[in-house]
This record gives sequence, structure tokens and C-alpha cells, in this order.
Amino acid sequence: MNENVIRRRNPRTDDGSLFRLADMLLMPSARSVFPSFTLHASDMGRRLNQGETFVAAKDRQPPFGFILCRVKDQNLWIELLAVHAKRQGKGYGSALMSEAERHGRRNGCTRALLYVYKDSEGAQRFYAKNGYVPVLFDSGMQCYLYCKSL
Repeated sequence: MNENVIRRRNPRTDDGSLFRLADMLLMPSARSVFPSFTLHASDMGRRLNQGETFVAAKDRQPPFGFILCRVKDQNLWIELLAVHAKRQGKGYGSALMSEAERHGRRNGCTRALLYVYKDSEGAQRFYAKNGYVPVLFDSGMQCYLYCKSL
């Protein structure tokens, strides 16, 4: 995998693709716990603007993956991560995680945190492979909180 495919989000050219990726890859898990949950492009844009977003894209092609992270106190919160199914297993998700973690360290974060739905076993394996460990289960959200020291 070429590391040059990871870059900062360009809202004007990337947000449509990021919305489609989130709707296709992330919403099914969210709706399994919160069936009436909907995602709107305008809400997605606002959410992306509240943190730092890195994308995986080759040359000037639309992104096929992204990560949204936010620094709060000394914590890096990984809020969204999605990689198109055809590109999974090729290191793009790990490269996006590494970029987000570098961003966190540059901004004084000492740990990274994220939530994973309890039924998302593939995601749980991915995060464990990348050094994250579950530290608690939130029964209201039906999610595990994962943590990694930076």
C-alpha cells in the first residue's frame, strides 16, 4: 500500500463520497441498535467540521476511506472510520488509524479512544490488531469502549 494515498479531507470535493461511505458502511451497525437513526449529508458535513478528517484516495479520485478524529483534553477520540469493502484488508484502515494517532500525539494526546458496536466483530478484531483493548461495555449504546496509549 502506498502511504501517499492518505491526505487531509477537502470538504468541497470529498464530502459527498464520505457521506456515501458512512451511509453504506457505518449506518447498518448504528441502525441495528437505533433503528430510527438517519444520516443527512448536512449533518455529516457539520460533524466532519468539528474534528480532523483524513481520507484514503488515489491521485485525484474520490476517497475510498476516511477517519474522523477529535482531540478533547488529552484524548484522541476516533469517531468514524470507514474503508470501502473492496479496499479492506489492504492496510488502508491501519494507515488511516496511524495518521489519526500521529495527529493526536502532535496535539498532546496520551491515549486514543473509540466505541465499537458489540455485534461488529470484524471491527473489534481490526482495532485489537491495531493495539486497542476494550475497557468497558456501555449497555445503553450496545458498544465497547476501546483504548490505546499513544
